[in-house]
Amino acid sequence: MRFFIKNKLWVLGVLSASLFACVKDIQLKTIEPQIAVPLAYGRIDVTDMLASQDTSDLIQADPSGLMALIYDANVFRMKGSDLIKIPNSQSEVTINSPITRSAAQFPEGSSAGFNGSSQQTFSLGNVELNKLVGKGGLLNLTVFSTFANDVTVTLEIPNATKNGTPLSVELIIPSTDNSSKFKQKTVSLEGYEFLFAANNGMDFNYTTTINSRGNAVEATDELRISFAFNNIRFSRLELNSADESFDLPPAEIDLKLFRNSAAFADVIDFEFFDPEVELTFINGFVLGSEIVFDSLLAIGTNDGSRDEIFLNGGVNSFTIKNPSQIGDTAQTIIKINKNNSNIGQILTPEKQIVKYDFTFNTLTSVSPAVITDNAELAVDGFIKLPLRGFAEGWTIANTLSLDGSIIEESVVSGEILLNLKNQFPFEADLQLYTVSNGNITDSLILGDPTILAAGDINQQTGKASVKESIRSIKVSASQMENLRNSDSIRMEATIRTSDAENNTQVAIYKEYFMEVSIGLAASISVNN
Repeated sequence: MRFFIKNKLWVLGVLSASLFACVKDIQLKTIEPQIAVPLAYGRIDVTDMLASQDTSDLIQADPSGLMALIYDANVFRMKGSDLIKIPNSQSEVTINSPITRSAAQFPEGSSAGFNGSSQQTFSLGNVELNKLVGKGGLLNLTVFSTFANDVTVTLEIPNATKNGTPLSVELIIPSTDNSSKFKQKTVSLEGYEFLFAANNGMDFNYTTTINSRGNAVEATDELRISFAFNNIRFSRLELNSADESFDLPPAEIDLKLFRNSAAFADVIDFEFFDPEVELTFINGFVLGSEIVFDSLLAIGTNDGSRDEIFLNGGVNSFTIKNPSQIGDTAQTIIKINKNNSNIGQILTPEKQIVKYDFTFNTLTSVSPAVITDNAELAVDGFIKLPLRGFAEGWTIANTLSLDGSIIEESVVSGEILLNLKNQFPFEADLQLYTVSNGNITDSLILGDPTILAAGDINQQTGKASVKESIRSIKVSASQMENLRNSDSIRMEATIRTSDAENNTQVAIYKEYFMEVSIGLAASISVNN
């Protein structure tokens, strides 16, 4: 690059008053001093590099500074009221009159009665209830009568008590004229404590009193008593046994790592090494239980393909710890890593979706087993994918601000000087492009790209040190013109680990960076 500057210097010399003064043109010889002008500066650190590809916001540094994808969140939670639901239950008892009276034998004002009992059962599979404390729900009682006299029916459930008093309902059905009449009554079950018989049975007693209206009592007279328990909600359940299986809702975790790239294949060579999945089961049920892995899958991000993650030895069930008293929780941690499973081969950048499907089996190992409505079974998922691995063909870029107008019009050629620093443990092919109004106008590096040498790895600490180098690039007249008219320089670095073919692993630490300082070297020509 040349700056051409023309100057004329006139010198007037006066030797003495008596001497004739003469003036001459003095022409300087051409001189060419070298100057260097800074043009642009760019830096790419770990945050910048990952932000260009990572949409997950899950990349974090662990205590050692090692960068890793860390997912730590609740996968699902289920309350006791969601785990066991008391089904609606309905039954009907038909009672023919056990007594008969003629009208003469049953004058108005007299009465007669009979008693009986029955049982309502609730279908809960292999769950056998001992006690239920009601939080809500309704008992609907309906009595039909064909008696020609007034009938009073009292229903009592002796094992459903509130403040020590059994649940009792009374209905009065007036006499009929050869047609059925009925009465209904609804009772809230909130606050009642139910004790169950075998097979989830609930015993009830009924007392019937016939009050004469001067009519006969026939053997064909009947009562139909209908019981309906609806929408029962509990605050506490005690179970005699609970050998039952419950399908938990499947859970899916999409790690969403490296999704900004238009071509996802750009980064798929950067593999996950030493992946670790940790599932924490938080059990608030005073209930023996186990978790069965029905499936644990890694799902393809783009093609939906599925590979199953297997634990060594085919293990797929785990006993879950339970608290010893209501209100407490117990944790069980299940770790899945390359040492006890095939996860190291299955969980890859191409398969970033992890799907769980569990069955929750209740067991009879705790007596009495207790579930409260607000107690929870929760599963927290922790996934750690250290960003170790090998890379080849991953291009990262940065845009450097530039004011090309600082380059004089007279400068037509020269050299670009590059001061390069790289702490990443991989080398990179560097390319620089001139950019004007968002459009690439030229490449400043023709032929083979400039190489940023990889940082040297300390064998004791495993961390890389900064490698510094200086490069110079000849710039043609057309490149100089495009540089002068540019508003920025696009820096692209295509990275690769030095031994990618052999899958040599490298690690990324938080402090790593890549830095490029760009200067312009020019010659200034000064002529007469």
